[in-house]
Amino acid sequence: MPLPGPMGRAERTRVRAAAARMLDSAISAYEGIGREVPYEAVSELISLLEDVGGSGTGTSSSSSPSRSEQDGEGAGPRQEARVAAACAAAGALWQLMAAGQLHPDGVARRLMEPLVGILRGGRPGLSSSTLVDGALGLVSCLARSPLVARRMWASPVVPAVLKAHARARKSGEDGTLERVREVCQQLCRACHHEDRGSVSGTDRRVDKWGMVEKVLTQLKCRLEYDDGEEAIMLLPVEED
Repeated sequence: MPLPGPMGRAERTRVRAAAARMLDSAISAYEGIGREVPYEAVSELISLLEDVGGSGTGTSSSSSPSRSEQDGEGAGPRQEARVAAACAAAGALWQLMAAGQLHPDGVARRLMEPLVGILRGGRPGLSSSTLVDGALGLVSCLARSPLVARRMWASPVVPAVLKAHARARKSGEDGTLERVREVCQQLCRACHHEDRGSVSGTDRRVDKWGMVEKVLTQLKCRLEYDDGEEAIMLLPVEED
């Protein structure tokens, strides 16, 4: 999105956040934005997430604070604007993937790093429960692709999801805890299959780091095949 040169960094971020919110609303209202999503629009939305979660290029301002942030000038409003922009971008990207207009395979590689940064907690002032929930929603959308879901087990995504779960449990954020459970359920389906009405053992070719056991232990859940749902479910362990 070309913006006037004299516009300040905080103003630029607020304008981009507003544009992302409008796109999110438009997609929701019209169930899509046409046959093809412009690459520039998707790239811009992802860059708003990279601004708070980091990027593979190392150029994200989340890893390189601006001069005004280092000096403490306008850091609060600037950070709030960046978080708001990232929340709006996460919503718009979720809508695009939910509408089937953006395939996980096409954006997973670039999205994973900022999502990991957001789920880990990021720098102080550059996170919120709304943003974490948005990031979990995007992980869920990405995991709809079996290929991407399997790839996540060999990436920092699963440990980052567990870190978000630990923070949410400590702060009593039940909504986030439920989103984590749903995401982990999707991911577990990528390294297990139904075996004569039961759940198979973990596919170690997928879960190379042995994270499944850690997921089940931390979430206090078990895997069970549900005949009615015809799917593997992540269910709470019944305590004595």
